[in-house]
Formats: sequence, structure tokens, C-alpha cells
Amino acid sequence: MSEPIKHAARASSPWWAKAMVIAGAIVMVISGGGALATQISLNLVNNSVETQDLLGDQRVDSEEGADIEGPLNFLVLGTDARVGDEGVARTDADIIVHINEDLTEVSLISLPRDLLVEIPSGVPADETKLTEAFAYSEDWGESFQNTAETITHLTDIQFDGGAIANFEGFLDLVDELGTIELCLWHEITSIHTDITYD
Repeated sequence: MSEPIKHAARASSPWWAKAMVIAGAIVMVISGGGALATQISLNLVNNSVETQDLLGDQRVDSEEGADIEGPLNFLVLGTDARVGDEGVARTDADIIVHINEDLTEVSLISLPRDLLVEIPSGVPADETKLTEAFAYSEDWGESFQNTAETITHLTDIQFDGGAIANFEGFLDLVDELGTIELCLWHEITSIHTDITYD
């Protein structure tokens, strides 16, 4: 006669252990989704920005794959070109972006577009407006290098990188990043619309 099979009663896990496993699984799903959303956002932004070597030989040498160390200097140029425009453009904004040594602070220095400067190449006059340095060529890469060389000649600042944007690019940036709130320190009336901003 065979003996009945006996099943050992399985000890039930306490309720709090089950709750912790469920909570942990939810956190993993949420954080994974957040990381995925962040990566997708970064890819969208990176893919929407055309990249090329703007500085050529003027770029500050850095070891490939090395950790980023400060201080860093970037040149950001805003052009007057409109969508569909071809050929020579000028700059309306010439901004030096400086990041401090421990990469915790950013300073922006805007150079006046009509600042009289000595342009080392591309312009016959010895001294002309800074905006003309970008009108060096129809190739914006060459124009950027000419502007960078002009500003380096003026300030002794060398650049680690740079960017060019036209007004439509600025609008795209605002759309990508969201509304920019301007806090005015005095009242301004538009000469174009007669609207007064408090």
C-alpha cells in the first residue's frame, strides 16, 4: 500500500515583501522609460543640428576620447541669412561662451557687430566692422574660421568649438526648449507695433 504523497505547505511571503517587489518593478519601468525618453529627446535634438568642423586648424587641440576639462571657450555666431538665402552673409551676433575650469559656470560675452576690428584675411581694408569678417566667403565654414581668427586676433581667446544659427534656427531652438521668459528692468515700447511691455 502506497503512502499518500505529502505536500509541504509553502511559507507565504509577508505582504510588505510583495509590495517592495512590485514597487521596485514599477520604479525600474518608470526609470527605464525616463532614460529612454531622455535618449530619444537627445537623439532628436542632435539629429536636427547639422555638425561640421567649423574651426579647422584653429581649434584648440584636445585628446580624442579624453574627459572634458575646463576652461572651455566657444564661439556662437548669429547670421542675418534667411531661409533660402544663398551666398554671402554677415553676423548680427558674435558671442564668446566661456565655461569655467570646473565646468560649473557659463559666461557669455557679446561683441558688438559694428566693432571696428582688424580682419587678418579676406577684407581689403585694414580696419572694418566685425560683421564683415563673416562675409569672407559663401562657404560658411570658411567664414566662421575667418571670424574666429579675427576675434582671436582681437582678444587672444582660442576656441574649442562653435555654432552658427540664423533667426529661423533661433526660433527652432525656442520651440525645442520651450518659452523663454524675459524679465525687463524697465518699460519697453516696440517701434514696429507700438506695443508697450511692462
